[in-house]
Amino acid sequence: MKSALPVLATAALGLLLMSPQTTCAATTKFAWQTNATAVALVCGGKPVWQFNYGTNGTKPFFHPLALPGGSPLTWPSPPDHPWHYGLWFSWKYLNGVNYWEEDRKLRQCEGVTSWRVLQIEARPDFSARIELALDYRPRGAAQPLVTEQRVIAISPPATNGSYAMDWSLTFKAGGEKVKFDRTPLPGEPGGQTYGGYAGLSLRFAKELADPKVSATAEVGEPRENRFRFAAAAADYSGRLDGAEAGVAFLDHPANPRYPTRWYAIVNPAQSFTFLNSAWLQIEPFELAANQEFSLRYRVLVHPDRWDAARLETEQQQFALAGATSSDSPRRVLVFTKNGKGYVHDNIPASVAALRKLCRENNIAVDVTDDSAAFTDDNLKRYKALIFSNTNNELFDNDEQKAALQHYLHAGGGFVGIHSACGSERQWPWFWSMLGGKFVRHPKLQPFTIKVCDSHHPSTAHLGATWQWTDEFYFLDHLNPDLHVLLSGDRTKLDDVNRAQPAGEQIAGESPLAWCHEFEGGRAWYTALGHQKAHYSDPMFTRHLLGGILWAMHETNPQPN
Repeated sequence: MKSALPVLATAALGLLLMSPQTTCAATTKFAWQTNATAVALVCGGKPVWQFNYGTNGTKPFFHPLALPGGSPLTWPSPPDHPWHYGLWFSWKYLNGVNYWEEDRKLRQCEGVTSWRVLQIEARPDFSARIELALDYRPRGAAQPLVTEQRVIAISPPATNGSYAMDWSLTFKAGGEKVKFDRTPLPGEPGGQTYGGYAGLSLRFAKELADPKVSATAEVGEPRENRFRFAAAAADYSGRLDGAEAGVAFLDHPANPRYPTRWYAIVNPAQSFTFLNSAWLQIEPFELAANQEFSLRYRVLVHPDRWDAARLETEQQQFALAGATSSDSPRRVLVFTKNGKGYVHDNIPASVAALRKLCRENNIAVDVTDDSAAFTDDNLKRYKALIFSNTNNELFDNDEQKAALQHYLHAGGGFVGIHSACGSERQWPWFWSMLGGKFVRHPKLQPFTIKVCDSHHPSTAHLGATWQWTDEFYFLDHLNPDLHVLLSGDRTKLDDVNRAQPAGEQIAGESPLAWCHEFEGGRAWYTALGHQKAHYSDPMFTRHLLGGILWAMHETNPQPN
């Protein structure tokens, strides 16, 4: 059975909070209303949005969603699909068990989604924050298969009535591997015309007329009233109460498989208007035991219709939103120290690029070339340590080295860029953690990179090969547990010193980027990035971002 615990209310929940500055009409004001199973923002006696967390459904959900003073844009439990809940999130299959459809008589799913409210904060400015803990388990199972932490931050309505809902969802597997799956697509074994959905969804009101789908990319032609496409953002709009209105879904750049796939149904003849962020549309996703990943979305309820240009603007604002505070848990340390020897002139460019990536993805960043930062207490503040073009001996004493070891043992993340593999050349533990030790490189030249894993967040944006100009690094002392992401054929290089040692290979090629779990933590490394211009190349910076997020334990892709 579904479950819900009593809400922990803050900011005077249960009272009506009025504001003379915020109005939905000339003579009406916003107010909070709540009961034992729901919290709502109302305007002139009509809900703007209402979050329902009681036990009368198999999922917590929003209904109604409306513009202030308008009719609902959502439709909960329509006769054709009573398990559609307005605006809601649901997986389809977890390890083959269905968490989406319900038995029409029992109103139960095969898989059980349970939740409890941790906090609902309804603020005087009519913004809100909702925090839930959820778990997913087969019916009758003693332990959850997956747990979830969900936070939904809702903005106050703007002067035109629009408002945003920022969804942050973090999923963690229990003691076994979990396969997240969907109904197969047409053309696949067992494929159906309706295949490919799961995740964040909205069922629109049956009164919505003249429905239309737009996106930041081409949506293509529908097949049996269904659109399937990839885009950073999608909008679904129509006419309601004689005026145009819509709801936009924005996919965050930090999400795995960004830009996501979308599944939209436009069938007004049967009152079937539906939008889904179909993260699993193309293929399933596997999450290792005790690992986690996160998804972030912004839902925007707005008047009028939005085109691709407006969606692009909103998407960029979402990517840049949310400056982090000094105590942010999403914080990284960029370390740039070089010992005696060669120092790359690309360090300022690399730091600028890393700052930009972190700012765009709501990650706080500190930068230092002082190894005194390596203490147990200080490193606890960071989700990842980024060694950006460090080189030669870095640490002043054994205590600093021990702090790095303790950090990894506690589950920390390490990211190495380019010459980081030439750091600490007398310390075998460091070679093993990073994955190898620098030997040499031929002259800078173009070469073809083979993409060995097309699912990892640092390589998923690349094709089967990548044409690149760089220093081709040779390394030895390769850790045998490396998961190779990129590799190259050194026999095709212009190498005047071919008779000299050229390091080790894996599967007959020289690895150029990799990741691995190491002594409780994570390490990701790329040998690329010698030139300053590389750090303004979007293909390369996306490569770096994916590695950083993986090291931060924020994505868990399934390797090829």
